Amino acid sequence: MSGYIGNNNVTQENYKIGVEILNACGKSLKVDNEQMIDVITAISGSGPAYFFYLAEAMIKAAEDLGIKK
Repeated sequence: MSGYIGNNNVTQENYKIGVEILNACGKSLKVDNEQMIDVITAISGSGPAYFFYLAEAMIKAAEDLGIKK
C-alpha cells in the first residue's frame, strides 16, 4: 500500500502517471495531509514485521507441542 499527496505544482497528468506507477506495485491512496503519509508508512512498513513475528510464534508453539521441523 502506498500513500501519496501533492501540492499545487503537481499537474493532473503527473498525478495520473504517479498513481499508475504506484498501482503497478500494489494499491495506492491519496491522502489529505502529509501527516497521513507517516501513518501509512507505519502500517505498510511495519506490517510485514508483525506477520513474520506471528509466524515465528506459531512455529515455536508447534515445536513446543512436539511437531518436528
